[in-house]
Amino acid sequence: MGFDAVCSPSLRAGSFPSASPISGLTAANASWDSQIWISPVVSQISQSTHWGQAYHGYWAHDIFALNEHFGTSDDLRALSAALHQRGMYLMVDVVTNHLGYLGAPETIDYSQFAWPFDSAGSFHPYCLIGNFDNQTEVEQCWLGDGNVPLPDIKTELPTTQSIFQNWISDLVANYSSFDGLRIDTVKHVQKEFWRKFNDAAGVFCLGEVYHGSPDYTCDYQSHLDGLLNFPMYHALLRAFESPGGNMGELVHMMKEIESNCGDPSLLGTFSENHDLPRFAHYTSDMALAKNVIAFTILADGIPIIYQGQEHHFDGSSDPANREALWPTSPAQPDAQRSALLSPFGTSDAKGRGAIRIVE
Repeated sequence: MGFDAVCSPSLRAGSFPSASPISGLTAANASWDSQIWISPVVSQISQSTHWGQAYHGYWAHDIFALNEHFGTSDDLRALSAALHQRGMYLMVDVVTNHLGYLGAPETIDYSQFAWPFDSAGSFHPYCLIGNFDNQTEVEQCWLGDGNVPLPDIKTELPTTQSIFQNWISDLVANYSSFDGLRIDTVKHVQKEFWRKFNDAAGVFCLGEVYHGSPDYTCDYQSHLDGLLNFPMYHALLRAFESPGGNMGELVHMMKEIESNCGDPSLLGTFSENHDLPRFAHYTSDMALAKNVIAFTILADGIPIIYQGQEHHFDGSSDPANREALWPTSPAQPDAQRSALLSPFGTSDAKGRGAIRIVE
């Protein structure tokens, strides 16, 4: 839910109570925001690492426990209730591909993980992905590095699939009904895993397939409700990052997506997220910033705005692109939000529903 922009990446992150206010948010000033997407909520590795702490939620230790730094079960239910009272929805990020570990990958003590992943047999043998064009490597080798390896779960095992299906069904039901899921690292899990997982969740699922090709990406929509529109992102960035951007490439990509994806209206359109440099990192031109947000909100698909984009944050790669909101001066956010987002307060985007990422 953010990181300490002044010091190193740390657990001075947001929490369920701080996200809930949303404290001054009403149905009227919620404007076009209709759904909030929050970080993974499960328990993380607790130690400080070479890369900081697990403020982001992607280094899970125990999927059956909540991240205590974010708050309690009651806090999470209160957040859900506060959003629902305002006619808004809550989307949670989830990870099934891996856990997180501090230490050398060759010396992992698997017994430190919580059941049911407390033995080496629950994971693929260690290997880092060397060739992202090799799908077997993508699905069976590990992400992370020698400092914080991410042990890759054997999601092909029927028992593991059943565990995850029960887990996601319970997670959605237990916290006043999450209304949607953003699913991390989808391409690193075999496609056959996803349809039963999606059905078990019983809510809209938006998968992250980090790939620029519509041919590759769109096939995953046969297994999940929707996808993050990474093919559109790359063309969108090149179209708007300079006054002479390539609009022809963007039009071509829109046609490719229309031809390849089962339902382009269920793809998440974005120009920023927590894994990529901020749009303002590429250009400080406020007119271009307004235009890229206009396209994001008004194009076919589900518009997604990353927290801080309305403030014109300009962080580069992770973690610099995960700035906390609170160091920003009180006067700046209103001015920047007015400049970048207020024209869309009564637009069609409100009716279609937009997702705001609150990391």
